Amino acid sequence: MKLFLLLSFLSLVQVAPPAHQFHLSRTRVEYMPQNQEWQISIHIFIDDLALALSQKGTPNLLLGTKKESPQADGYIQAYLQRFLKLSEGEQALNWEWVGKETSEDLSAFYLYLTVPQAVSPKRLRISNQLLFDTFTDQQNMIQVIGPGQQRQNFLFHQDYWQDGVTF
Repeated sequence: MKLFLLLSFLSLVQVAPPAHQFHLSRTRVEYMPQNQEWQISIHIFIDDLALALSQKGTPNLLLGTKKESPQADGYIQAYLQRFLKLSEGEQALNWEWVGKETSEDLSAFYLYLTVPQAVSPKRLRISNQLLFDTFTDQQNMIQVIGPGQQRQNFLFHQDYWQDGVTF
């Protein structure tokens, strides 16, 4: 009887997947000369993003599930607009939302953005403070691929969250 009660209780307990022990996002910013645009992809853990959004007062969006809220993309875009900025010289570049997809292991999103009409960029400045408001150990890897396939890599953290590239 005790075994039956224990098994019944355990079937009611929801077991959460183990949390990852590091807080990292990856962003790739690549110039596409044939389209004259910047293409941006961001790999970000779903649970980290959900926590950041909930701390801002966002309702439970059930991110990455079949029951995900229809408003989820709008909340994610608003968060990105606040913490991910690009500029060319003094000119702010306004990116556009393309969409998102879930990673194969269901732990992360790939978020896709574009900056259209980017004609012959000479310098790109990036500010990426994604999840710094949520995790003190958050790090954001940035890879920039500019005209002529020039590459520059950055590792942003709480004390270093913006830099620029000259092409």
